[in-house]
Amino acid sequence: MFDGVKERCLRLLSKALANALRTNSDIVAGNLSRCLPDILHKAMAEERFDIRAALQRRALAETAAFVEQAIPLYMGYKDRHALLEAALEVASAQGLFLEFGVYEGKTINFIAAHRTDVTV
Repeated sequence: MFDGVKERCLRLLSKALANALRTNSDIVAGNLSRCLPDILHKAMAEERFDIRAALQRRALAETAAFVEQAIPLYMGYKDRHALLEAALEVASAQGLFLEFGVYEGKTINFIAAHRTDVTV
């Protein structure tokens, strides 16, 4: 729910630490444990009223719902090669392998290396 909390917390924490170190480094540990709840509360409050973050959360939720509904094979692959391997496993040997926007040919070479049963 709070996508930007981490960044806000880090920014506020950095400021608090810098201020504490400038004033008196001996009391940083004690003050830090007392000020962390306030820092987290402030970051979460800011996040609640961040319209851009709310729109991003909504877009992410809508995208996740679409993927869940329309792409039943989606498994959250760790990288593009894992996705390609899974796609190649279910691809028919009949038909075409098409690649659009070829830059260096890495994808088509990957496909060719893994589908030696057909001409790619």
